[in-house]
Amino acid sequence: MKNIKIIIDASGSMGEDEKNAVVKYLLNGMFNSIRYNSLDISLSLFQWGTETKPIDNFEKTKIIFAGKTSEEGLEVLENYTNNQDSIILISDGNYESNVVGKIKKLSDSILPIFVGVDANRTILQDISTNKKVYSVVDFVQALFDA
Repeated sequence: MKNIKIIIDASGSMGEDEKNAVVKYLLNGMFNSIRYNSLDISLSLFQWGTETKPIDNFEKTKIIFAGKTSEEGLEVLENYTNNQDSIILISDGNYESNVVGKIKKLSDSILPIFVGVDANRTILQDISTNKKVYSVVDFVQALFDA
């Protein structure tokens, strides 16, 4: 069974313009796709922001979108990931430049899904292993590619 790590950008900008509702839609869609299509995939969820932590039960967990993503949060994520893991990053890509290089070091396989009309797709494309950035409606393709 393949385990895919899902990292949710929980910065304040992700709480704007109903992006948090889109994140919930994505997570529900991913879990339902796996459940109803009998895919041999498991998902591990993490929030990255003011508080960076694993999410044990996404249906009962409320993600707090506040503050900004940080290098310290990436150091926490390093404890849960390795270069062989496939990572799906759900984000608007609004990062400071010092963070981009550290994100790339989390895995050899990073697939970003952009959220919001203000998403910085250029930064997300730079982070992406295959230089592809997925839209919200392409989440199933992101799962297969991961």
